[in-house]
Amino acid sequence: MNTELSSLLDRRGCLVVAHRGTAAGVIPENTAESSMVAMRSGADVVEVDACVTTDGVAYAFHDGTERENLGITTNIRKLTSQQVAATPFLDARIRNEAVIVQGLSQVVGATIRAGAHVHLDRAWWWWPEVLAALETLDAVDHLTLKTPVEQQSLAQLRAARVPWQVMVIVKTPQELAEVFEVEGINLVGVELVTDDPDSPLCDPAVIGDLHNRGLMVMANAEYLSSGPPLFLRWDDEVSVLDNPDDGWGKLLDLGVDAIQTDYPWLLASYRDGRRIGA
Repeated sequence: MNTELSSLLDRRGCLVVAHRGTAAGVIPENTAESSMVAMRSGADVVEVDACVTTDGVAYAFHDGTERENLGITTNIRKLTSQQVAATPFLDARIRNEAVIVQGLSQVVGATIRAGAHVHLDRAWWWWPEVLAALETLDAVDHLTLKTPVEQQSLAQLRAARVPWQVMVIVKTPQELAEVFEVEGINLVGVELVTDDPDSPLCDPAVIGDLHNRGLMVMANAEYLSSGPPLFLRWDDEVSVLDNPDDGWGKLLDLGVDAIQTDYPWLLASYRDGRRIGA
C-alpha cells in the first residue's frame, strides 16, 4: 500500500468511497464536478467508471445506464466518440451549459488534482485504451485500478508499463485463494463481495489475514434495486432508513478499511462520530 493510502487510513480509520462521485441537483455522476461534490461531502476516495467507444476513446461512464442518463437505448460502447459528443446528459446543466460525457483522463485528472484518491472501476474490458489514457496523467500514486480475478485482465496489468496499484474484486473463497497466488502486479487491496453470512469473506479472521499481508479491504454498501446484496444487508438502505449501526456500523466493526457508498456525507459523519466517541 502506498504512502497516500496509508496516510489516509491513519487519519480516517476507514475511507469513504463515493460511488461514481456524487450526483446532486443538475450535476450528473462520473463527472469532474460530481467528484468535487463527493469530496465536499466527506469522501476520501472517488470511484469512477470507465468505458471505451468503438473508435477507442476512453470515457468516464457506467455503460448500461444510457437510458436514465442519456435518454438513449444504445450502449455507449457501441457508439463512436462523435456520437457520444452529440448526446448530452438528460436534465444536466453545469454553469448553465449542457453536460457531455467527459473523457476518462479529464475526470480522473481533475479528481486527483482536487486532492482525492481515485478507484477506477469497470475498465478491465479495455485495458489497452484505458491505460494509454491514464499514462498521460501523473496518477500512479493517486489511482487504484479495480479488476476481477480474471486471468486475461491480470495478465494485461502485469504487462503494463506503469506499476499501477490494483484492487482485486473477490466474490468466493476460491477467488480469494487465487489472489494469494497473484504475482507481478502491485496488489494493494481486495474488495470483498458476498451475500452469504456464513462465507469466510465476512470472517474477521480473514480480514485480519488480509491486513497481515499488507492489503487494504473494501466492502460495498451500495443498495441495488435488483440482484443480491454486495455485502450482506449491511448497506446504505439499512444505514439511512433504519439504523447505521446495523449497516455501516457492522462493516466498521468487521475492520474493513474502505466502504463504498452513495451517501458519503452521512457515512463520513457516522464514522467520525464513532471515532470521537470511542
